[in-house]
Amino acid sequence: MPSGNPKYLKSDDPTTSNRLYSGVDANNLTETPTGQKVDIFTIVPCGVTSYQAWEDGGTTVPTPSSNADFFYSVTGKCDFNKRPSITALTQ
Repeated sequence: MPSGNPKYLKSDDPTTSNRLYSGVDANNLTETPTGQKVDIFTIVPCGVTSYQAWEDGGTTVPTPSSNADFFYSVTGKCDFNKRPSITALTQ
């Protein structure tokens, strides 16, 4: 649960997606522009490791990705189906 505001961060919510940083280089993450929904299939390409970070609301954005609070990497599956899902990452 984020310690700041907003309490819920979603990559497909244009009001919070600007708190997501992503890229294929862990040391060069790009902040999602304000008001933009994230296509997870674009930022996590098939067979490629993608690095992501979230700023949970304790720091005002825009801010360098080094100020983010959660850092992780994911690798895209190549045979994934884009069917709707209720899967969510939680801590």
